[in-house]
Amino acid sequence: MTPESLDLANYLPRVWLVAEGQDKLLQLQDDRFFFNWRRMQEYEAYPRYSTIIEAFKTNLGIFQEFLKEERLGTVKPQKCELTYINHIPKGEGWESLSDINKVLRDFSWDSNERFLPVPLSLGGQVIFPLPSDKGRLNVTLQHGERKFDKFPILILQISAQGLRGDKCMDAVWEWFSVAHEWIVRGFADLTGAAIQKDIWYRTDPT
Repeated sequence: MTPESLDLANYLPRVWLVAEGQDKLLQLQDDRFFFNWRRMQEYEAYPRYSTIIEAFKTNLGIFQEFLKEERLGTVKPQKCELTYINHIPKGEGWESLSDINKVLRDFSWDSNERFLPVPLSLGGQVIFPLPSDKGRLNVTLQHGERKFDKFPILILQISAQGLRGDKCMDAVWEWFSVAHEWIVRGFADLTGAAIQKDIWYRTDPT
């Protein structure tokens, strides 16, 4: 590839800023500002939403001040996203994919009196509307393996996307509150009562 063939005008660089503990990550692009938490240790507890959203607000505020000082414009929100990724290992409520309904009550695989055996893998997607035309809730299920030991897991990702209407920062934070509620209550609505009680010891669905 020659320099003349590079389309620099449409090149969107991505910058990663990683915290010292490697568990927090900022991703900057020309049209995106992402703040991620990622589990680095097997038994590391998930932080509460309040911790994550405050860290996001702090870092976005720092970025906004940088743009102001350097006269680079301002952040103009167009779309927001909040995503939870849940890894459910084999043995936590399921042993084979024929047990999928014990994890997700709307999915099932009945192996009785049929030609096909229990599947080796499965996946699916369901999309729900958020209230007041605020966007949508996207639920995806995949069957995979943990990176560090190749142990079978179910990967349940629940992602709220949208904004619409008023796009001021107050509207942004209100959108995130709605998105968080729908992800948490949606997770409780989708997953089986037994696995919530016996495996996750969940007592409050909200």
